[in-house]
Amino acid sequence: MSADELGSHSLIESRNVSSDMMVIQASSTTSTEEAAGQPSFANDEPCTVQPESNEEHLSSNEDHPIVKLEDQCPKQEISLSASNHEVTRALLQRKQPLMELVSSEEGYVRRLKLVKDFYIPAVSAPSTAPSGVDNNPSGTVGSITHSDSQNPPPVAPEDLAARWRIVWGNWIQLYEWHSAFLEKLVSLVDSDPDRIPKLFIDSRARLRSIYSKYCENHRKAALIAEQYQDFFEELRIYIGDKEDVVSHLMQPVQRIMRYQLPIAEILKYTQRACSPDLMLWKKTLEIMKEIPKDTQLILEVSEVFLV
Repeated sequence: MSADELGSHSLIESRNVSSDMMVIQASSTTSTEEAAGQPSFANDEPCTVQPESNEEHLSSNEDHPIVKLEDQCPKQEISLSASNHEVTRALLQRKQPLMELVSSEEGYVRRLKLVKDFYIPAVSAPSTAPSGVDNNPSGTVGSITHSDSQNPPPVAPEDLAARWRIVWGNWIQLYEWHSAFLEKLVSLVDSDPDRIPKLFIDSRARLRSIYSKYCENHRKAALIAEQYQDFFEELRIYIGDKEDVVSHLMQPVQRIMRYQLPIAEILKYTQRACSPDLMLWKKTLEIMKEIPKDTQLILEVSEVFLV
């Protein structure tokens, strides 16, 4: 073999040896990776990304100045301050319907007293106002300012006098109860308004009783008032009242149905203030919706029987 042929043969063998070494090294590397637990994508298994550990996440957060606990505290204080502001605002707004509740009760009691002092005694003692009664009660509904001694009071017909108690029913009972209720209401509205619901809840049975009784009698009383409207008109003029007797007789029926309006407003602001007495106010509203439904049913039944 010539020198040139020998050199060429040696070069070919050297290349073959290098190729074999590369295959051996690649095989060795693959075996090492598989032994070390490295993933192999030779099979058609899905590739999953491992989530960061909690320790790594916390470590990352600790290194970030925005999310440090000491940086969050001022935000919490601002939130708490805003919450307190909303509570204070809601409680201030609640004062208006609370005062409306008291004011309307005062007006109602004045009207009950007006009838008790001037209308009811008119037949039994028509010439003079009853003992201890002011002939000019300040602020009374109807602005009673006059009882002219030069003009004699109207005289009730005998048949009306015999039915006088039917006209007024349990009016005096209503006046006595609401007068006492008003005193309690006034004493609580500023000092402890969230005790007001208990007044209504404790009075549930009593309110139902006295208003059921009044409504049972109301239709009969209204018919008598219409029958003797001339006398009642003369009596109204003599007293100096701006309201007629039919309007007075309707007052208790209307009043029991109107409590729910201010109470619903009070409940709205009580809820905004996150008051612990919220459920008591809700119960009060339920009661003052329930009783008018009962009285309305009684009125409808009495209407049917008197037709």
